[in-house]
Amino acid sequence: MSNDKAFDGSVLRVFEARAKPGCADSLTKKFATTSVDVVRNQPGNQGHFFGERISDKDDVFLFVSVWRDLNAVKTRFGDEWENSFLPPGYSELIDECSIKHFALKTDWHLISEAATPLVLGQRSDAEGVVLDAPRDGVELLLGEGVTRG
Repeated sequence: MSNDKAFDGSVLRVFEARAKPGCADSLTKKFATTSVDVVRNQPGNQGHFFGERISDKDDVFLFVSVWRDLNAVKTRFGDEWENSFLPPGYSELIDECSIKHFALKTDWHLISEAATPLVLGQRSDAEGVVLDAPRDGVELLLGEGVTRG
């Protein structure tokens, strides 16, 4: 996207990191706290999730955030939006990392066990919160383990 490829819509920001040996648990805790705080309640943030590679060979993790548009990403991360943002304490835990951005297409949704459907842009009965809405009434299913900013 550094070539300012023309598109209109939501952006998936994917941070990938390889934990240093013995640091996987600490990095997981950082993702659940500090990384969440980096995106939660930021203008244009539509949610986030994280996980680790299933393979036993290495400790590779992803932290993914969803943004209303590229301008929201640039507003949150500034001129360095194309670079990995490492809060204090991360460099001691990470061997290598990268950041990538993807244009989301209009037909996306998240599902988890015990999911409750929630259409973006409508009021949630459970929380009384209005979410930002991408065009076309995209549905986001929220349940245990699925969060949004």
